[in-house]
Amino acid sequence: MQCIVKKVHYSGSCVSLACFLPNNFYLMTDLFHLSLLTPYDEVTLLISKDLMNWIKLFLILLAVMPSTILGCWSIDKIARILVEKLTIGVYPALLIACLLFMDSIGIYIGRFTRLNSTDIFVRHNQALQKIFADFEDIDNRSIVLLLLLYLFLCGIMIGYQLIKQLLYKNWEESVKSNGCTHSRRQSSHK
Repeated sequence: MQCIVKKVHYSGSCVSLACFLPNNFYLMTDLFHLSLLTPYDEVTLLISKDLMNWIKLFLILLAVMPSTILGCWSIDKIARILVEKLTIGVYPALLIACLLFMDSIGIYIGRFTRLNSTDIFVRHNQALQKIFADFEDIDNRSIVLLLLLYLFLCGIMIGYQLIKQLLYKNWEESVKSNGCTHSRRQSSHK
């Protein structure tokens, strides 16, 4: 019985995280707002030294970069929890690919249907009707855009995984060169 309760708890946690997960990557679409800036000096045609443009750029990047990294970490963590704790018999990479596809649909819904994650809980009937109506009349351009979003998210996730492996490899080499003999897993359990 306790095993079933744990599985339900993990499932519920993962479902609620998945509902809000597109928000992490959705912020990347806010980079379109940079097009409202005028980054070039009209006389020299070089990038301007206008401080307000630079501050706006840094503020957007300050929101987008950590959110993207946390989004990758969350997807990786959710996939590993589902695979390990629920024993569903799937490779984490396959689950990550499915979560990224769901994420791209969430970004599409947020950007073009103009729904928020909370709309699913607050006004779920209207939100679901709007989603189904938009996907009922989906055109080829939208399908291509969804696939591009998905491939872009896959590319970001692959980059995240490569950086994570590189950092872990460097950490292991550092531990070996300092004469430490215990592994990362042993030290994290203390």
